[in-house]
Amino acid sequence: MSLPNNSIQQFQSYVQIKEVATPESFWLWAIYYWAKCKNHKHDPQPMLSAAFSQIEIDVDGDNLRGAKFHYCLTLLHDDCIRPLTIGCEAACGVLGLTERIILACIALQQRDSDSRRVSGMILSNFLPELGADYILGVFDDLASISKMKGMHLPVRPNYLDLAKTDCQPLAETSKQDWIYN
Repeated sequence: MSLPNNSIQQFQSYVQIKEVATPESFWLWAIYYWAKCKNHKHDPQPMLSAAFSQIEIDVDGDNLRGAKFHYCLTLLHDDCIRPLTIGCEAACGVLGLTERIILACIALQQRDSDSRRVSGMILSNFLPELGADYILGVFDDLASISKMKGMHLPVRPNYLDLAKTDCQPLAETSKQDWIYN
């Protein structure tokens, strides 16, 4: 399927960033670990919960934040209305659409209420309303606790492109398969 003209924008599948900030490294690891487990049909929950506890995001010992993060990624993967991509997991700075959505939402929710609204716009471009609302709530909690722990994420200019509402979906891909860089 081709798009009618160049005036209709598409979401870029991949973007290159020059430097990955330390807090971004943790979230990227969590995303790549989850994707790899999903691909190989392993349960990522124990390792995600352990990592969240180790950096004190799950401080009360109930491991709910790790479980909620796992569920949010599953919702994003399974219910996304656009094809998702995964970037380079070797810290080369190539981010796929999946990583950009998650990092953008957490980074924006660490800012002010206007930025939080942009985060909601991003999720509504990729998910049905109910899923977007749930993920927004979880990411808001993760953004607050990670900010409190000193894990401030940068807001990158290409994140704001994800909030544009005039973008058309890319060509259809299978919901079961990731597009890897």
